[in-house]
Amino acid sequence: MAVDGSRRTSMEAIMEIVRSTFGETSREVFEMLVRINREVQDEELASMCGMHVNEVRRILYRLSEHGFVTSRRIRDRETGYYIYFWRANTEYLPQILISRKKRALSKLVERLRYEETYVFLCGGCRDERERFSFDDALSNDFKCPRCGSPLIQIDNASVIRRLREIIDAIKTSVERDEKSLYNRGR
Repeated sequence: MAVDGSRRTSMEAIMEIVRSTFGETSREVFEMLVRINREVQDEELASMCGMHVNEVRRILYRLSEHGFVTSRRIRDRETGYYIYFWRANTEYLPQILISRKKRALSKLVERLRYEETYVFLCGGCRDERERFSFDDALSNDFKCPRCGSPLIQIDNASVIRRLREIIDAIKTSVERDEKSLYNRGR
């Protein structure tokens, strides 16, 4: 994988995804695989990372389930055990990054809908903090169905504005990433 500016940024993003999803030790194992850029046995990788082989295997299996690494196995003729050779799945990393961005985008759009829809809050049920849509507030005469206190309109315009900015930025990033990924061979 070339390491120009955008690739470096993508790799940093991938490392952050691995760290936040699987933990710091998983990031270290994955980073080592990316750095050596060849197939390696789990025992050798454990030695390089200064970790116990069982911990490295557990990490590799989890990373494999999510497409970050691939493996090839062969049977040892003498012992009958399988020997695994692991490699960072650098070909698939851009797709993983795009997929994660799309998942985050979906959650942010859902949150935006919530913020735009549920704009009333009970003035009396302070510990509950249940929000109500305009239709719900109207059907309850703008009073809390639990305690009868008046419903207060929330001023969340700044939250909505910020969500829209983030959504637009992620959409632009996804479009740029997909264009870069799918127009490589042209």
